Amino acid sequence: MTANADEPESENQAAETVAPTKRELAAEFESAQPSWQQTINSLCESWIFAILLAMILRQFFVEAYRIPSASMEPTLYGDTAFMKADHVMVDKFAFRFTGPERWGVTVFQYPIPEVTGRNGGIIGAIQSDGSRLDSFPMRPQLQRNFVKRLVGMPGDVFFVRHGDLYLQQADGSFAVSPKPAHIQEALWLPIYEHGVDESYVPWQGTASTVRAQDEGLLFSLRDEPGIRFTQPLYNVYVKPGLIGVRPMLGGNWEQVEVSLLKPTFRYKDREGSLYDLRNWQINRLTTADLDRKDYGSSLNDRMGELVGDVRLGFIPDVITGSVRWQLSHGSSNVLSLELTPESWRLSLDGQTIAGEKTSLKGRQVHLALVDNQATMEVDGVPVMAPLATTSVDPRSSATRTSIRLAGSGELACSALTLDRDVHYSVDGILSDERPLWTKRLNAGSSPAEFAQIEGIRHQRLTARALFIDALADLDVAQKMTKSMEMRDRGQREWLRPLGVSPETAFRIPEDAYLFLGDNSPFSSDSRRWGWVPGANLRGQVVSVVFPRMRFVD
Repeated sequence: MTANADEPESENQAAETVAPTKRELAAEFESAQPSWQQTINSLCESWIFAILLAMILRQFFVEAYRIPSASMEPTLYGDTAFMKADHVMVDKFAFRFTGPERWGVTVFQYPIPEVTGRNGGIIGAIQSDGSRLDSFPMRPQLQRNFVKRLVGMPGDVFFVRHGDLYLQQADGSFAVSPKPAHIQEALWLPIYEHGVDESYVPWQGTASTVRAQDEGLLFSLRDEPGIRFTQPLYNVYVKPGLIGVRPMLGGNWEQVEVSLLKPTFRYKDREGSLYDLRNWQINRLTTADLDRKDYGSSLNDRMGELVGDVRLGFIPDVITGSVRWQLSHGSSNVLSLELTPESWRLSLDGQTIAGEKTSLKGRQVHLALVDNQATMEVDGVPVMAPLATTSVDPRSSATRTSIRLAGSGELACSALTLDRDVHYSVDGILSDERPLWTKRLNAGSSPAEFAQIEGIRHQRLTARALFIDALADLDVAQKMTKSMEMRDRGQREWLRPLGVSPETAFRIPEDAYLFLGDNSPFSSDSRRWGWVPGANLRGQVVSVVFPRMRFVD
């Protein structure tokens, strides 16, 4: 049989022919589609990939949150308006390995079950009789995220007093928990800066005088009492802007514009100050940005506590004779910096602790009494290790914080400032709840008011029960638990303050954390609803991404 001459060539061609791949077939199919469909397909592929990537990043790496309330101001600004609130970036990835850190700003899920109530409100999912209101999927629990500062770790035994957090030490004693330097720097709240409010000079002396000079103040010292800082050191905080004011003895409300650094205002023919809470009533114009609506709008009741932790800053431009700055708590914890044209000397309660035969003219100086420690910095560098001071009550006239300049000579200062530390007020279950019980008993004539007070009372009772279970002193725990069992018989011992002394200190349970807001008088935090389980922690805030980029400590 004669072979076909063309057959070998056809077999070779077939061998060289390769079947198209799936990708080539898909590309051929895609190219055959109309251009509009090709565009839609391309957009869908890009968006699906982007959404999947965003979900992975959000779940395991970083997530953005909006701050809705004022509880962390001024560290983080909160507001119900989207454009007025800080938007923060939260680290979840590193948080999984490092875990939570004391003093870190942390995001967590609210620890008490909640559901949507009438008119879109939020109510607790557990009723006073223990029954549950939540059901899935008809009435699911709300998964609200909160942002606060983590101050208490598992196993800590603590109490809050005079604005500070006290922790039990290894020997059983209690001491204020000092904040790391970078955290403390972030928490200083400016309450005075010379030149911001030109008409405001809260310095006063008898024979000694003070007057404005260039960009600073000139102190002329002629007597030992010298010149003192007269601004009351209240736990006041307001956002810059309009507030309502009127005299304490009554009158019409008027709107004035103030800030912590511009506290003076004019009411009709009178001069007033934001810090003069004895003579003026001060109200917010709205409570929309409050963390707790039941606080109301009055600032006087919540911000009248005196603070003890302060920092003085200044730059000495001219020094003649011998002058000395003093920060003290009455006659205790007297931190004194003596300045001459050629030298400086720092002492605490009369004992010299640092000094040099060199002038501090033109240098930025900071003196501070904070967290039961005395510190000094020059140009941002500590000149000695923090020194321990005694614990005092800033409310007492004998140990009230005082800032003054004394000596004989003149001192011209620029960049004169005063800051105060965050002040943790005694609130919620830490405070005396007996007035709330009395108010409940007297609210029977108004069903609506009775229901509101009863709801608050039940919320406090539940939180107190959680705290009491973890009291460090077992005898105190047994006594309070027994009192709670007898509460329906009219016993009210269980309403006394908790966590305000070594005798009523709490031990934080394992895998539980204590959170407080930086704006302590207006924060709903662990003082209101107890511990936060470790499973509820989501991550740590690392930066504000809107309205302006800044890192958060």
